[in-house]
Amino acid sequence: MASYDLVIVGGHHSSAVPIIKNIKNTHKILFVGHKYASVLNKNISSEYKEITSLGIDYIYLKSPKFYNVKGFLKYLKLIKSIFRSLTILIKSRPKLVLSFGGYLAVPVSIAAKILFIPVITHEQTLEKGLANKVVSKMSSKILLSWPTERLSDKQVVVGLPLRDEIKKVGIKNLGNSYKVRTVFVQGGKQGSHKLNEFIFENIEHLIKQFNVIHQTSNHSEYDDYETAKKLSKKYVGKYKCFDFIFGDDYTKVLKNSDLLVSRSGAHITYEICYLKMPSILIPIPWVSGNEQYKLAVNAAKYTPSVVLQEKDLNISNFDNSLSKVKSKIRENKRYKQVIENSDEKVVELILSYLK
Repeated sequence: MASYDLVIVGGHHSSAVPIIKNIKNTHKILFVGHKYASVLNKNISSEYKEITSLGIDYIYLKSPKFYNVKGFLKYLKLIKSIFRSLTILIKSRPKLVLSFGGYLAVPVSIAAKILFIPVITHEQTLEKGLANKVVSKMSSKILLSWPTERLSDKQVVVGLPLRDEIKKVGIKNLGNSYKVRTVFVQGGKQGSHKLNEFIFENIEHLIKQFNVIHQTSNHSEYDDYETAKKLSKKYVGKYKCFDFIFGDDYTKVLKNSDLLVSRSGAHITYEICYLKMPSILIPIPWVSGNEQYKLAVNAAKYTPSVVLQEKDLNISNFDNSLSKVKSKIRENKRYKQVIENSDEKVVELILSYLK
């Protein structure tokens, strides 16, 4: 294996994309990540598709989750993944490991600590999960997306790096004249079967109010994308579907959308706060530390959005949430602003380690 300047690891690859684009022509990068969408979904992951499309070398690593997982088997799997990470880092000989969080970053950051390779970790969420607490202990610097009242010596608030396709969209111009004509529905990079089913069951009701653009993802266990394609042929001009989109296609969809219906993961939440995109956010209820719910609540400080709990997801509550969002849009409130030049801040810090 060739030597690399930088190894990037973590489950939140969208933050890595603008960093990679900024330095890939001057520094050799290796990405360590998931090749498959999940344990149950054997389709190729969106991060593998997007990162390799940038011409970046990619290594697939397995590592156990820790939250809601019982038994000693997870510790044996962790030890195995640490040894695998040690092999990767010894062969790649990076000057720095950059982590974007999640359980996959745990064995790599531990291996880096053993080998005296500095680690920088970027926190996308409001509060650390168990995995990120471990990674933070291995890190020389901890980069935060959201402001906090107290900062340790290792912590720096930098915001969240925004992809070019987000910056190209432009800030939404809210006010009384703003109309919801097109709604973009997406359940994150792995998709949401629960959200997809809701759209399928209520599509005729929804398209009476607006056009629907639907990103279903493509799960090997379900046939949601196939179902969506059939509906797109039935409701031509009113319903359009994708399995997964990024780049200029994603920019076009966001530009043409007036409202987002989505899970409230770290990246999409920060992005809607930047864009001032009106949103109905449906948090995943079982995520560690109720992270998505906290992010959804926080988003209301930055953009006209409401939280709709998954257990309350029905057409009546959806219409009620839609009315609340429209009311917020008409208020034309002055919302808080997120940090916009995060990628520049992160790149500057990385380059200080790569000299």
